[in-house]
Amino acid sequence: MPENVRQWIAQQVERLSEEERGLLEVASVMGADFTVAAVAAGLDRSMETVDATCATLVHDERFLYSTDVEEWPDGTLGGRYAFRHALYADVLYERVSEARRVYLHRRIAERKERAYGAQADAIAAELAMHFAAGRDYAKAVTYYQFATRNARQRSAHAEAMYLATKGLETLTCLPVATERLQHELTLQLTISDILTVVNGFGTPEVARAFARGRELCRQLGETPQIFRVLIGLWAHYVERAELSTAHELATELLRLAPILHAPRFFVWAHFTLGLTLYYQGQLIIAREHLEQSLVNYESQRPVNLQYDAAVLSCAHLGPVLWLLGYPEQAQQRSHEALRRARALGQPYNVVYALDLALVTNWLLGAQSTIQQQQQELQKVAAESSFASYLALAKVSGGALIAEQRDPAAGITQMRQSLAAWRETGAVAPQPSYLALLAEMYGRVGRPKDGLVVLDECLAEEQCTGGRFFEAELYRLKGELLLNAECKNMNAERKTKGEEPVSVSIHRSSFRVHRPVEAEECFLKAIAIAQQQHAKSLELRAMMSLVSH
Repeated sequence: MPENVRQWIAQQVERLSEEERGLLEVASVMGADFTVAAVAAGLDRSMETVDATCATLVHDERFLYSTDVEEWPDGTLGGRYAFRHALYADVLYERVSEARRVYLHRRIAERKERAYGAQADAIAAELAMHFAAGRDYAKAVTYYQFATRNARQRSAHAEAMYLATKGLETLTCLPVATERLQHELTLQLTISDILTVVNGFGTPEVARAFARGRELCRQLGETPQIFRVLIGLWAHYVERAELSTAHELATELLRLAPILHAPRFFVWAHFTLGLTLYYQGQLIIAREHLEQSLVNYESQRPVNLQYDAAVLSCAHLGPVLWLLGYPEQAQQRSHEALRRARALGQPYNVVYALDLALVTNWLLGAQSTIQQQQQELQKVAAESSFASYLALAKVSGGALIAEQRDPAAGITQMRQSLAAWRETGAVAPQPSYLALLAEMYGRVGRPKDGLVVLDECLAEEQCTGGRFFEAELYRLKGELLLNAECKNMNAERKTKGEEPVSVSIHRSSFRVHRPVEAEECFLKAIAIAQQQHAKSLELRAMMSLVSH
């Protein structure tokens, strides 16, 4: 604040009566606006006296204006006023000694807490601020947790993160004890949940939050929250495609489920192991665990609005069943996931189900459904600020653009969206999206660019152990090798004035090494698909082998 402005306000304050000055100093503790009831509690005066003084200041157009009337749950009814400028409140607050500030913040917090009673969590953010400033740190932490929950229920992720972080900062003022560790664990898990919803599980911040949660669980001893922490760590490693570590964590979860004496844990243990096995290409066992997760869900009905295990399991059963050769069942599970997600009304479940439904429908070739689901996914992800799912929605949107009207623009959008998605730390489901990009390159006559994408993807799969789409990657590679050779041949034929040929022309018309390499890719795709019992991919590879 400029010094001349500060001095001018200070002069105006000095012209006030002692009663007016004292009232406004207490009011400044409330912030830019305040209630008569709260100021009366701080001054230990009647509300009528305080209200009369405020009304005089408003009438004289000094410092205040009237805004509304506020009623508290205990029946307290009083006026609400605001400073004409926030700078007035700042200067007045600076006049209050530190000791008196602490006293006033605590007294105001206690009065409002009594007034709201069982409904106190409705004003949790305000109470947390006052209790923290009043140095009642234990109550402040409790109300920061309530306030964080309130913000998350409104999908106000930035506000929730701020409040949870303030809660952690306040915790440092408490002595280290079991209660403090438990509060920190709760807040760390909350922060982890917010980060995963906004940015996905793959970011380093998420890993650090869950790692701290694991350390806190070790210090607290046996606690059911270790299960939630391990699920978070598992999700991080799955998203990063570090599948061997993810498999170890999923196995540990299945071991812990009976020890922790909570049958609902079996729901998540089977889901985590099922999804890990899916990415590793062990489709039959993956299906068994995902379906077992659903069986346990129906018997236990675990409540978790943000991540619903039935939605997640049904969503992943879509692509699993298609790969195994059951397209109708795949579509049914996909529809079931969407139905469950929409019934819950929680945005994260909806985007999760929509993303997997898009993957399933691309595999099914259900073009009429893809566009509608892509638009819905992009809309919900944007409205809820889900960065990773917004990027994936735009990948599918780019593919539709490339197919329907502008190949160059569509492919550019796909590449940019994949890059944005990778910035969230995600790797795991990448093969299906890269396969889609490579396929688009082939359709627009750029097979060599598609081959670069596939070679990079296959090399990464060798490092991560992800094999669920490996057969399709090799099949597409064979197709693009043939397309590239056909393109080269037609370039030569054009120089000779000869008619171009299609890629389906007999292999004997091509150069020798290209068809052999393509055939090897088709045969490898068939072998991998047979090993994984991926009947749909085996059929695709067979068709590619016999049609060229």
